[in-house]
Amino acid sequence: MTLQATSSYRGMWRASLLVGAALMLSACSAFQPNTAMELIQHQQEQESLRRMAEARATAKNTPSQSDMMLNVVREARADRRYYAVLAYARQYIAQHGHTPELDALYAEALMETGQLAESRSLYQSLLRTDLAAQAHHGLGLLAARSGQDAQAVQELSGAVALQPANPIFLGDLGYAQLRAGDLRGAGLSLGQAAELAPGDQRILGNMAILLLLRHRPADADALMNKAGLGSAARGRVLAMAAELQGRQASGTPATGAVSAAVAGPAVTAASIDGSMPVGGAALPVASSEHPRLVR
Repeated sequence: MTLQATSSYRGMWRASLLVGAALMLSACSAFQPNTAMELIQHQQEQESLRRMAEARATAKNTPSQSDMMLNVVREARADRRYYAVLAYARQYIAQHGHTPELDALYAEALMETGQLAESRSLYQSLLRTDLAAQAHHGLGLLAARSGQDAQAVQELSGAVALQPANPIFLGDLGYAQLRAGDLRGAGLSLGQAAELAPGDQRILGNMAILLLLRHRPADADALMNKAGLGSAARGRVLAMAAELQGRQASGTPATGAVSAAVAGPAVTAASIDGSMPVGGAALPVASSEHPRLVR
């Protein structure tokens, strides 16, 4: 290749680089205003788009009025203020209508304030929603309060079938099975509940009742020591076990509360911590994982 050809090739190479750079600059700046007015209009459009995006993000992160009202209902339920739950729920319904979660909170408050028929009707309406497990649980507790132990076991079994790893549902089913005289089923349900929630004093108290019914008082005493049950709670465990033993001996079916969260001499979280009952029923313990019916 001659010197002249080489020089010509280098010139073409430099020119191609300049063209490529110009194209890159053009791509990086898609908008090239021809006048100052076009530049101003473009800047205004960009600012408007930015503000719209910020407004959408703010609206997305700001709770609506209905969300805030529902949080008030949840907080009242967590504080066990069931009459307040009723009032707040009715206000929510008046302004925003029904939602499954709101109805579930309302149904529980109705049950805890002694309005059992209304609570049952509302729970039944939730059986075809995403809260069917909680609805079965509530119906099971209502059946227990009416002394329908077989129905209580059936409804609580339905709750467990939908949420097999829910320790509260399992614990309540186990207690229902104790009441119905099914010690084998109770052992399975309470054993699962105890391993899923090893710190739940109510579940451990019900396990102690099961051990007493199986004539293992030393194991029951050791379990109550491990659970940290006080003298009052221990007395209720012993009283419930004695009652169930007497009914088994006489062949009389158990009647009364199905759950340790229901009124009666059973061990309850409320009775353990000294809480006072509302409407004759031991108060449920709030749970962040299961804000509705978890007891």
